[in-house]
Amino acid sequence: MAQAATHSAGITSALAGVLEDADPRIKVLAAMVFGLLALRASVSGLLLFGLLQGLVLAAVTLRNPVNRSMAKAYILFVVVWMLVKFGLDLWTGFGWQEAALVSAELGLRLAVLLIIGLCLALATSPRSLGMALASLLRPVLRGRAWQTALSMALFVHFLPQVWQSIKTVQTSFAIRGLKLPWRRRVILMTQSLLRYWSQKAWRQTLALATRNLDGPGAWDVRLGFDRRQWLAGVLVVGLGSAILLV
Repeated sequence: MAQAATHSAGITSALAGVLEDADPRIKVLAAMVFGLLALRASVSGLLLFGLLQGLVLAAVTLRNPVNRSMAKAYILFVVVWMLVKFGLDLWTGFGWQEAALVSAELGLRLAVLLIIGLCLALATSPRSLGMALASLLRPVLRGRAWQTALSMALFVHFLPQVWQSIKTVQTSFAIRGLKLPWRRRVILMTQSLLRYWSQKAWRQTLALATRNLDGPGAWDVRLGFDRRQWLAGVLVVGLGSAILLV
């Protein structure tokens, strides 16, 4: 049993390494294709694709507990929306079986879309993702492509830090043994997070200016072309598309 667990951990770690080293343009294009197909895919295709995406998500969240907490929060988000959809359908006159099926399909489709985005964000550094977007959008947006790249890079950079700050505030409450009413607790947590993020935003602005990342020159980078990676990417996209179209 221990050997099997070790072997499984080795496989997921290797998969995470391959995903992190892959050309970011391939990952962005694959996420776009999979996301568009997931909107129209059948339930059977979504189920099979979701299982495979779950393995990828397990690989990219293996090394960081913050990433695992983000994945759990996304799952909770999907469950909440499923319950809201179920309640609204019952209220509008649907039978409970039909409402359950419709809400389950919504939850499955939403979960697949969120997993696609989360895997892309966790398997790609903010800088790499920004350069990939700048490269892909340059023929369309020309001189404004770097602005979109910078915005996405900042979003991906801050995404795990949001969850880390929430966990930090929760831990500080637990250490101090604060047993407050939930309304008071929400107010204190909101104030703490706003204070933290105001300081964080200022430091991040200074960091961007210091590293000269707030101009087009930092994002006008010509990425190389690895024929083997692009061939593998085409195969993966083709296989994932075939699964979604089942």
